[in-house]
Amino acid sequence: MKRHLTSEEFSQWMIGVRTPEHEEHLRSCADCAAELENIQAPIALFRGAVREWSAEERTNLVAEQIKRNAADVARVPHRASHHSPLWVRFATAGAALALAIALGIGGSNWRQAGVARVEQERAQEDEALLGNIQAQVMRPVPATMQPVYNLMAQGGVQGSVKDEGAK
Repeated sequence: MKRHLTSEEFSQWMIGVRTPEHEEHLRSCADCAAELENIQAPIALFRGAVREWSAEERTNLVAEQIKRNAADVARVPHRASHHSPLWVRFATAGAALALAIALGIGGSNWRQAGVARVEQERAQEDEALLGNIQAQVMRPVPATMQPVYNLMAQGGVQGSVKDEGAK
């Protein structure tokens, strides 16, 4: 490949559509490799910032939920445990042990499912972001110039119809 990659080929590369010819060209052409890096670097920074913000928001939500739960527990009146019969203490301890074991076994499956879900969400976010970028790159003119472009395109269509009618 003797020519440089086009903006459409760069967009295709960014969304994962890669050909062996493009890979070879990027290895041999420093200009195209630098252009690809210039395109990828801001996207990677943006992705990192969004993920960092999302993690902070998730942490804040969990902290708020813990505070609310602690406040709810503080409002419940407690009876002195030394007044409870011995069998109630053992039953409570057994139930707590069973719950801890169940959470330990089920918790790992829950964590794995959560990790898979988060990875899937990240992939969808990345795909949506790249789709938006591609849509903006593929525009023939900037959004502010779109009305003028539409008027010119309509005039060009009418002009070509008139020209053919004259022939």
